[in-house]
Amino acid sequence: MSVRSRRSAAALSLGILVLMSLSPVLIDGLGEAGPTRSVSSRSTNCSAVCITEMMPNADGSDQGVFPNGEWVELHNSGTVDISLESWTLEDVGGWIHPIDSSTWVGFDQLPNPYIISAGSYAVIAENEVGTLRLNNAGETLYLKDASGAIIHTVTTGEASNGVSKIPTADSSADWVDSEENTPGAENSEGTGGGGGETEGTPYDLTRVMMMPSGAEVTGLHVNSLGNLFVNAMHPDDDYYDATVGVVNGVDWNALPDVVPELDLSSSEWDIWHGVRVSHGDYQVLVQSGDGLSEGGVAGGIYADDDGELLFTSQKPDFNAFIPLNPQGTRGYLYTTWESRPAGVSQLLIQWNSASEEWDVLGGLMQDLSGINGGWVLCFGTISPWGNPLLSEELYFSDTENWNDPSYQYHSDQQELADYLGYYPNPYDYGWIVEIEDPDTPTPTFDKQLSLGRFSHENAQVMPDQRTVYLSDDEYGTVLFKFMADTPGDLESGVLYAARVTQDSGSNPATTGFDVVWVELASSSDSQIEAWIDEYDGITTSDFVSGENSYISEQEINDWAEGILDDDLDGDGDVGSAVDDRVAFLESRKAAGAIGATDEWNKMEGVVFNPAAPGYVYLAMSDIRYDMSDSQGDIRLSENRCGIVYRMPVEADWDVSRIEPVIAGGTYSSGSCDPNRIAGPDNLAVLDDGRVLVAEDTGKHDNNMLWLWDPPVEPTEWDGEYDVKFTRIMPAEVPDRDNDWFELTNTGDTVVNLAGWTIERIRSTEPWISRVNDLTIDAGASVVLTENPSNLLADGGIEALDGNIVLNNMPWLVDSGSALQLKAPDGTVVDAIAFGGGIAEIDGWQGAAVSVPGDGTPGLILMRGSGCGDYPDTDTGSDWEKRWIRIGASTFCDGGHFTTGADSSVSASIGPDSAFNDLKQWIEAAESSIHLHVYQFMSPDLTQALLDAIARGVGVTLLLEEGILDASSTVNNQRGHAQALHDAGATVLWMEDPTQISSPYAFIHSKVAVRD
Repeated sequence: MSVRSRRSAAALSLGILVLMSLSPVLIDGLGEAGPTRSVSSRSTNCSAVCITEMMPNADGSDQGVFPNGEWVELHNSGTVDISLESWTLEDVGGWIHPIDSSTWVGFDQLPNPYIISAGSYAVIAENEVGTLRLNNAGETLYLKDASGAIIHTVTTGEASNGVSKIPTADSSADWVDSEENTPGAENSEGTGGGGGETEGTPYDLTRVMMMPSGAEVTGLHVNSLGNLFVNAMHPDDDYYDATVGVVNGVDWNALPDVVPELDLSSSEWDIWHGVRVSHGDYQVLVQSGDGLSEGGVAGGIYADDDGELLFTSQKPDFNAFIPLNPQGTRGYLYTTWESRPAGVSQLLIQWNSASEEWDVLGGLMQDLSGINGGWVLCFGTISPWGNPLLSEELYFSDTENWNDPSYQYHSDQQELADYLGYYPNPYDYGWIVEIEDPDTPTPTFDKQLSLGRFSHENAQVMPDQRTVYLSDDEYGTVLFKFMADTPGDLESGVLYAARVTQDSGSNPATTGFDVVWVELASSSDSQIEAWIDEYDGITTSDFVSGENSYISEQEINDWAEGILDDDLDGDGDVGSAVDDRVAFLESRKAAGAIGATDEWNKMEGVVFNPAAPGYVYLAMSDIRYDMSDSQGDIRLSENRCGIVYRMPVEADWDVSRIEPVIAGGTYSSGSCDPNRIAGPDNLAVLDDGRVLVAEDTGKHDNNMLWLWDPPVEPTEWDGEYDVKFTRIMPAEVPDRDNDWFELTNTGDTVVNLAGWTIERIRSTEPWISRVNDLTIDAGASVVLTENPSNLLADGGIEALDGNIVLNNMPWLVDSGSALQLKAPDGTVVDAIAFGGGIAEIDGWQGAAVSVPGDGTPGLILMRGSGCGDYPDTDTGSDWEKRWIRIGASTFCDGGHFTTGADSSVSASIGPDSAFNDLKQWIEAAESSIHLHVYQFMSPDLTQALLDAIARGVGVTLLLEEGILDASSTVNNQRGHAQALHDAGATVLWMEDPTQISSPYAFIHSKVAVRD
């Protein structure tokens, strides 16, 4: 079997029994309480009836009638029915909500009023009663019985719009966002543990860098040598300066399959600049305020009219390395400084093969006066013809406020006026800026006006040199596309905007969109520049409250009415415009006016790599506001930690589909799970298709850089693979996370299951676990579990990590589940339903497998006898021949010892004759004696073993104390054992089993193996 993963598979060894030596032994993992997934164990302050899910921040009105409005789910996890008559829900603010016929959803359908039967759910809704006032900012909710006693207490942090809260493994922690709302049904798991910390990063994410406090990860750029340029923007200036740097010692164009991960405990104080990497070495090239050889300081913003230093920016963003020789060892590094006004530095750097670092040979801040300065120069890309494309992140949605001196952000315009020496024209800013002749000391900066004016994050030019995708970073924004008239020339063409149709569902982690492109207009830079010039000379003195010195909303409406030939404002007239300036000077508003989707929130980097040409990637740093308001084209649930999307590339470099691939960890109490992404911003696609994701978030203590490994594309299924579920242990040993299932390849050819799915069928949508990469040889079996080391220690079962092999390990419900194994084409290859699982599923016939007990820990279900026979009638009879307990033998050899040509077995009947036989057996040993007994208090046996040791015989003794009651007897046995241990014997002492999951009460055996 083989698994391609960023983590190497742990070495596996076989062990059947957990033993204790008389010498001190530390067994890693034993006795450590790991997270469990049963509701009862997560809710320690809870009786049989518990709060299991709640909706604090409903879409629309909180006081609606279910399924609208707020609600709380209760679950009776006990074995008896319970009356909830006169029970209440009460919050910390004193609001008391009744549990009665007006609030209990489906109350009139209960067999017995107020009775919540064992194993069932009850949904208690607001239903316009007015007393379920769950606080969106954070809540403490009590479930009280008829006497007023508190049965269960639940706390939550800030609530996301339309997303329910569910518990975590830590019963004392705030509840976190669910993956999907499931009122009246089993919970989905949270998307990463919220503000708490999950056990580790997912299989497909590797943390490769952490920034110092306050710093954003910016400037992702990999040059031809494989160096990764990356910056630390605006760190905590009490301790650090903003840094432009590079990771050396690693070829990021040819990374190994497994890249080391940076531990979350890494401290910024370990290194002077605070930037930590897991792979390679970070070199500081320049920091904000450093002197530059050609004059001035790095990040210095100098006035256009007199050269005065206005301020020093702490915001280095985009990096672009332009080589000056064929080897790529000498070149200019351009860095944008994202301020208002902005700057661009140019460093001359050269690779030093002796020091294995870059030497900085020169540097200066470039003069941007030829384009009237830059405004918030953000992320960027390098065009296929080698010119850097910078991006002006406008962040100024209402141009009418530009010359309003009372506007709250007017100081930015004033700063720009100080830079220019005159009041700026707003339409001079918000463009893509191309650096022409970048391999010279005096490059030319040119604003490409045909690409539209909005809050550019970056522009990605496709290999045809005509198609350009453009992201818009603000609130209520648009995804744009541009088609140049001439390849390699961005000065004229057609501007488009995306209109999307959302899939069914609202979970941001799984919900995608179909895309159609709406044409805005075509134009050229020269024409657009003429339109811009018409607004020169307007200043604050021209501002009149209630009027507009620039393009008005009415002008935008009239233009849109002319395009659509429709009376949009209902005034009885279809307006028109004399030109298309609206499409290029107010591109976002123009797009929305003609039906494009203008609901995206914090759209960040859009990137593509022709070496990995399958997808264009797009980051969305925060799913909220217009994306989660239940209106318009986009109606998702909130995800405050962000999403990375990808868009499959089609013919002619078009895209018509947006699908989520990386979801940020759940947001809770102002934080995102530190083992998941948060606030994805800059992206970079590496040559092998892996993606670097840079963070800009306040929801992690430190911003991080992640390496994401895309899922393996499914291999085409030929319909001949014969893979089955063959063993399942649904109920873990308590606190060990070692529930597991086994897949066996019963065919005669090797099987690669990449792209296959294992689906747990629920009353709601199925829980889908997708195989990343798993190869099973003919006749071989693979066990998957959440904690392979615990399973090996507890049961001697070798296993792989299900959270690495799969995109998530299925939750095996203790009381029963229904599982399907599906091929990539959707064919159900195998299925099983057991216990309380849903039996009416494809691939299964009749009733579910009968399971002894109800979620007995350590119970293993087996197909057939467990000895290689795998009946396949798709019924419970396949699985009802026998079951065993973890740690027990299947006795597939027939249940007796087998002997080879040079060995023999002698039976002994006792007690008296057995004792003498054993003593003589020991005395005849020549090289070794292994003795397994559960009582050992005989001086004669001890002496026989001591004599054997003295003549050079290796002695191993296995003892067990559970059968011994009196302490004096235990001490007696330990005394004999100690004497043998001191003489050189290996003495193993079996623990007294204390849990129901132990395979035996004791090991009742007397076996001696000689020589």
